[in-house]
Amino acid sequence: MSEVICGEFPECVPRLRGDGFVLRAHGPGDLERIVEQCQDPLAQRFVPLPSPYTHSTAHDFLTGYVAGGWNRREHAEFAIADVSDTYLGSMSLKARDHDRYEIGYLLHPDARGRGLATAAARVALRWAFTELGAQVVLWRAVGGNEVSLRVAQKLGFECTSLLPGWFYTQGEYVDEVGGTLTRARFEAQWGL
Repeated sequence: MSEVICGEFPECVPRLRGDGFVLRAHGPGDLERIVEQCQDPLAQRFVPLPSPYTHSTAHDFLTGYVAGGWNRREHAEFAIADVSDTYLGSMSLKARDHDRYEIGYLLHPDARGRGLATAAARVALRWAFTELGAQVVLWRAVGGNEVSLRVAQKLGFECTSLLPGWFYTQGEYVDEVGGTLTRARFEAQWGL
């Protein structure tokens, strides 16, 4: 990521525009909605989040994980915002080795069910393939997270893996599903 991203967070974060939304740097104004999003029962069920998820947790997420990831060039964590700049969720691309990345996404409850995860992920994936030089992107989710699976399938991920008991959440081991999307497959389906 270092050849594309320069400077420090938040100045180093590109603004990626979609239809009615933007991927941008997280900011202090997002904190309250991040707390709401991460306290949501569905988020708690399908994402390994601290519980309770407090304002302090969200502050640490913003100043530690998000800013640190950009500054260390380990991952690109975007806020998804609407045209009025209201925080709608997060989109993550974690760098792996050999031009491989992992994508993750989480939406605020009031932003779900509108196709936003698919549209925002498509913008992030295009950036990963064209600007970061990604050759393949991994997607993973807790088994039973049918919404995330449908998003991945719409994007063109080949969802072929099942890891029984691999994901630990809410005190139990549950199945994890996953798949990959190559640059060639994305380009054939969506263009670059």
